[in-house]
Amino acid sequence: MVKKIKIIVVLILVVSASMLLVGCVQDRGDFYSLQEAYNNGWLTKEDLQTIANHHTNPEQGPKLSEKTERAIKETRAYDLRYGVETGGNIKEPSATVKDVIVTGYYGEYDGLFAVMITDAYTDTDDAIRDIDIAGVTFHYTDGNRILVWKSK
Repeated sequence: MVKKIKIIVVLILVVSASMLLVGCVQDRGDFYSLQEAYNNGWLTKEDLQTIANHHTNPEQGPKLSEKTERAIKETRAYDLRYGVETGGNIKEPSATVKDVIVTGYYGEYDGLFAVMITDAYTDTDDAIRDIDIAGVTFHYTDGNRILVWKSK
């Protein structure tokens, strides 16, 4: 009888832990390029201009909440661990939020967050590029790009 109770308790713990892990995964978001967000109608030309202005003058930009920053970092770490395509990165099973840095925040747009991130596993080139989206020019000093994070 004691053995059956132990088995039941272990099964309950395993099921509870599994539900907790699944819940964490469902809370993550997704990253999109600015072009994708614009094409999907999530960002307007005015939104793009505001993002470009904050990118050019980051000291005048908004501040990202710790909660949202953590969620963005968790999404990126998840993408790195499980090989989700975000710029052609390979799977990094040991990636954690400590490996991710939000290097720029350019505002929230109807539940979308414009950010620039980097991590311990991704290399970028140093080529200077201008990218035009809907007539708005984004000037980049390296291969990193602004992304839009959308919570699920």
